[in-house]
Amino acid sequence: MSRRSALVAVALALLAAAAVALWALRSPVLPAVQLGYAPLVRTLQFSARVATASRVDVGSTVTGRVSRVAVKEGATVRQGEVLLQLESDELRAALQQAQASERQSAARLAGLRSTGRSAALAGVAQADSVLRAARADLKRTQDLVAQGFLS
Repeated sequence: MSRRSALVAVALALLAAAAVALWALRSPVLPAVQLGYAPLVRTLQFSARVATASRVDVGSTVTGRVSRVAVKEGATVRQGEVLLQLESDELRAALQQAQASERQSAARLAGLRSTGRSAALAGVAQADSVLRAARADLKRTQDLVAQGFLS
């Protein structure tokens, strides 16, 4: 190999080494973001309840069908003013049923009182008869012991 060929080979080797070194030292490729001017948008979210001083919730402890509405929605009302009227048929039936139940319970109580008194008097009479029989049995036994027939 001639000297000239050796120089070319060394030059090519140096050139290849320089290319590998540059490739290894190159900076990494990253995705780019383009910046620009835009108005700032700010959003705030809150949880809240809006209430007015003039609004009132109305409720009822009695259920039933409404037969007549006495005021219009949004109307101003005063305390004690009738707002609506309920059908009273079911309420009357419930009242009559409660009154009948009360009468039935009163009759049952009167029966228990008279039956209970009669049963108590019968129990007392039975206890008296048992007491008289026991006293008679005791007297007879004492007489037999006194005569020596029983030990």
